[in-house]
Amino acid sequence: MQKKELTSTHLYYGNLNMPKGFEINPKPLIMGTFEQEYLEKKFPYSRELDKVDTYIRDYSIAKHKLSLEGKETWGNFYLPQECSKLKNHKYNFTVLYGTQIQEDSCSITIFYEQDKEWTIPLITNKFVMFSSDKTYRVNSNKSNKINFIQSMIYELK
Repeated sequence: MQKKELTSTHLYYGNLNMPKGFEINPKPLIMGTFEQEYLEKKFPYSRELDKVDTYIRDYSIAKHKLSLEGKETWGNFYLPQECSKLKNHKYNFTVLYGTQIQEDSCSITIFYEQDKEWTIPLITNKFVMFSSDKTYRVNSNKSNKINFIQSMIYELK
């Protein structure tokens, strides 16, 4: 008997290219992150969050034939020199959106297969989407200011 392991890991990324006049205002997402963190509330719905979510879902179905349903969302902030723990999630896809990122200060490392990893920069208004079963880490904040990242989890419909 023979065994051949086949793997396929897809990484989707890009900028949220909103039409003029409909740009994402990061302030409600940043305030939601603080409310969630310090007031221990569920991340609040906002028009800006809806814009990000709608863009991701529309992009996924139009470009990649992936019909997604949002399951969870939360905000994180990273102080200078701070990084995240290793993470992975249930459901199908994880999206990390750069709510407000200082220039050249943030990257995400995604670990796949047994000993492979991919590091991709994250900037303001850019997203990275990948399979939720992949372990990832937000690398150390290389700036002297706070970086804000919105995390969103999706299930295939």
